[in-house]
Amino acid sequence: MILAIVREINAATKLKFTYSAFHGVGYRYAMRMFKEFGFAEDRIVSVKEQQEADPDFPTVPFPNPEEGAKVLLLSFATAEAYGSTVIVANDPDADRIQIAEKKSKYDGISTAAMFAEMAAWLETQKKTLQDQLFEIYNK
Repeated sequence: MILAIVREINAATKLKFTYSAFHGVGYRYAMRMFKEFGFAEDRIVSVKEQQEADPDFPTVPFPNPEEGAKVLLLSFATAEAYGSTVIVANDPDADRIQIAEKKSKYDGISTAAMFAEMAAWLETQKKTLQDQLFEIYNK
């Protein structure tokens, strides 16, 4: 993955990220991902109210980030307070992800373009996403 390969670019980025685990298991893994990809710790903030696992999901009406704005309210508030332009949220079992970028509002269009760019880059590397992830986590 380009984020894992170009760590020096990530280390120098001015982007700030807000992350939500949606009361699930993703927090520890997401923080490791940001670290492995070379992002500075001061570029990442977690939605504190949602970072610990809680099967009652007390802060969201439905615990899946793909439900959109109605479940991302705490993420939006945290991002606004911290000055983040990118929100990354996992569903509770961390097998799905939502990424939103703030322009005049948070949208999914730039997110789709980002994933298309990542897919195109992976194709040039002749490696699967799984191969890339194994390289990162097995070093």
